[in-house]
Amino acid sequence: MLIVVVRGGIYTGIFTLTEAAAMSAVYAFFVAVFVYRDMGLKNVRKVLIDSANMSAMLLYIITNAVLFSFLLTNENIPQAIAEWMVGQGLGVISFLLFVNILLLLMGNIMEPLVDHPDHGADPLSHRDEAGHRPGALRG
Repeated sequence: MLIVVVRGGIYTGIFTLTEAAAMSAVYAFFVAVFVYRDMGLKNVRKVLIDSANMSAMLLYIITNAVLFSFLLTNENIPQAIAEWMVGQGLGVISFLLFVNILLLLMGNIMEPLVDHPDHGADPLSHRDEAGHRPGALRG
């Protein structure tokens, strides 16, 4: 039924592709809560907070990737690397070997950053004995 709602809405011109994505989310919410009763209304707040946390993490990663890409392009680093590799006279196999070694080294640096013990921890779960978040204003 979801495919009928989405495709029908797009083909009839009722909504655009972006609006179709929003409509499919609303439809899935309605079906999960009211038709199949897989999720109760008391769980909606937690699901929305978890979704917002995941979206924030993804947007943070995307923002940093765009910033890093801008800095590399602005400083002409890819061109410098390409000129250096051409100047070294690397063949196809040597180039692929060099890139694989570079990726291996970068993976060794990046992997410990991702495997941090607090990775994925819910910031709302860290509360003191009175139920307050650390650093929260108390009245």
